[in-house]
Amino acid sequence: SCAENATRFEIECYDIGHLYTAAHFLERGLIKPPLFIQGVFGILGGIGAHAEDVAHMKRTADRFAVAAEPVTQLISLTATNADFSLKKGQQYEAGLKGAFFRGKLDATVAIFDLLKKDLLTSTTDPITGLRTNQQIGAQKSKGIEAALAVSPGDGWRVELNGAFTDSSYADFNENLGTGLISRTGKRPSNVPEWVANVFVAKRFAHGFALSGGPRYVSDRFGNTNNSVIATGYVVLDASASYSYHRATFTLRGRNLLDETYEPVAGTTMRRLADPRTAELSVRTSW
Repeated sequence: SCAENATRFEIECYDIGHLYTAAHFLERGLIKPPLFIQGVFGILGGIGAHAEDVAHMKRTADRFAVAAEPVTQLISLTATNADFSLKKGQQYEAGLKGAFFRGKLDATVAIFDLLKKDLLTSTTDPITGLRTNQQIGAQKSKGIEAALAVSPGDGWRVELNGAFTDSSYADFNENLGTGLISRTGKRPSNVPEWVANVFVAKRFAHGFALSGGPRYVSDRFGNTNNSVIATGYVVLDASASYSYHRATFTLRGRNLLDETYEPVAGTTMRRLADPRTAELSVRTSW
């Protein structure tokens, strides 16, 4: 049978009820974790393809508490990576969202606690010295996210967003070719502790609009040993637009402070972000 041969079912879910059916089969022991669930959206008789529909499916699946996913993006899952088991994890989230003063103030706050197991990492083979993929360890993250949006009127809107993430390896022994070295307690690569941004927009009469604001990303580590550090940065972007009939002309300025920074922390090769740049675009509809 499929179970006796360790065949992994692909559970296609066209609607919310299919997720509950999968949970029912799991509870009865007819299927065993990790589950391989694929969402199907936008077909006749099933759930829609709107972003809210996708988010609702995800929230429903998250309530099952235990999740599994491919070791890489599913669209690029190779035959080699298919030999690894799915990453398993647990996820808990709680939040509050409210609108006040007749919609002029929106506020959101959420806390989360995540755990992922069977992570795929690149290590050195102790015999050949070649880099190889190895499935090891666990990673945990917990933190808080908050967002505030104010629309005082007269075309103004101000948005503030921030997040704090406490992330670390919970169980990670890395093979570097000279023996196993524990990375337990180290912070995963490219996971900032703090991120924040401010966005301000103003719409004027006759189709003119201005918007922009800074964003902040704290220090990140470029390796599992936390010995390579990419310094945190503040980047300022802005744009101006004008709409005339069916055309919209937009001038965007990126990295206006001409900040030198690494968008992704690296080790042997470190790539810097683009310097101060400007972009002009025209969008039309008919």
